Amino acid sequence: MTHLGRVTKKEEDGKLYAVDVKCEGQRIESVKISGEFFANPEGLIESMEESLRGIRLDRMFVMQAIAGALFYSKGTLVGIRASDLVEAIVEAGGKP
Repeated sequence: MTHLGRVTKKEEDGKLYAVDVKCEGQRIESVKISGEFFANPEGLIESMEESLRGIRLDRMFVMQAIAGALFYSKGTLVGIRASDLVEAIVEAGGKP
């Protein structure tokens, strides 16, 4: 069964971000991350989105994919925490 979900969040500092997730069963098919934050190096968000494709919708697996993309690109996020992205992705995917 295909599930399409979207979560929009506003951080305490007023920064807005959104996550769109498409899942087939418990597997992530695609993720789109957007918002008012910075990711360095260029292409980091796309690397994160790619690393999430095909993994099981589970906090641990999502965190590993995000952390791996940050580690291998030597990347940083400014204006959002990786843990916030993980929670938004899991929520958009339909997990409480």
